[in-house]
Amino acid sequence: MSEPEIRCSYTRLVAVGELKPHPKNPNQHPREQLELFAKIIAHQGWRRPIRVSNLSGCITAGHGALAVAKLQGWAEVPVDFQDYASPEDEVADLLADNQLAQLADLDEAGVKGLLAELDDVELAGFFAEEEGDDPADTEPEVAFSEVLNESNNYIVLVFDNDVDWLQAQTHFELQPVMNRRQNGKPHTRGVGRVVNGAAYLNRITA
Repeated sequence: MSEPEIRCSYTRLVAVGELKPHPKNPNQHPREQLELFAKIIAHQGWRRPIRVSNLSGCITAGHGALAVAKLQGWAEVPVDFQDYASPEDEVADLLADNQLAQLADLDEAGVKGLLAELDDVELAGFFAEEEGDDPADTEPEVAFSEVLNESNNYIVLVFDNDVDWLQAQTHFELQPVMNRRQNGKPHTRGVGRVVNGAAYLNRITA
């Protein structure tokens, strides 16, 4: 596949093999997402560069874009090199890049109207639904989150720093999951924070 056009500002082009993913990046990118991302970049070109820290030399934003470049066999990607005052600032920026978009509330009616204006909704990052298919009956590649019901007993774990939270994600094996809208259709992906208590007890006592 030919290299996509570059339509963003960047510091310089960097060979894909020279870029280092951040060891503390918590995001996982399933192949389905990468294939959709690749389609968007191939059509739009590079609209934003991969961000790399001058402090550690690691990526702080754009891990998915790097994975796409490797998947497509692209030789070089645009990179924006940035300074950070401390390793803590670097990790905070890494996490904020992943987290802030998940905190937004989606106006579903508004999005539906905008998507109706597009010939190919996948170029906006949405998966096209096959006519006649019921999304509620379709198991996605990303599992659905556990549901917390009123009758369930539960505990709440509070983390006051990012390091402990990242360790908890690893310990509890938290992976990106899907939830459902009220109409039953798949909604946004995130990291599951409702853990099956019995399954976890079996794992730590086995």
